[in-house]
Amino acid sequence: VAGELSHEMKLAQEEFARAMHDDLNVAMAIAELNTVIGQVNNPTKADIDAFKVCESVLAVLERERPKSVETSIGIFASGVEANPQVEELLIKRRDARAAKDFKASDAIRDQLATLGYAVKDVAGGKVEVSLKR
Repeated sequence: VAGELSHEMKLAQEEFARAMHDDLNVAMAIAELNTVIGQVNNPTKADIDAFKVCESVLAVLERERPKSVETSIGIFASGVEANPQVEELLIKRRDARAAKDFKASDAIRDQLATLGYAVKDVAGGKVEVSLKR
């Protein structure tokens, strides 16, 4: 019957799922797909559909990720928007650190944390900005 999944494809799906559940073992998942291609000479429509589902799972991993944004003061992690309020606080924090006013610098860092941001000083006088976890 053209609509039934072949035994080989059933096994390949199971192994594909096992590989993906194994800390996203993409290499093993792809190997399973390559193996089933060699095993099934006359795939059914169900085999082809199942294969396409596996391919679509791998395609999600290829989606373009947002890039980090760099400004004169900060390097904003992917998915973090550089906004004027945060930039202003980063400049005030930099100035406080330059004046060795670490109490003010720490207070600004805490204020950024309250807003949901984590900051980390990096070489070149810039600050990495990410979302606080």
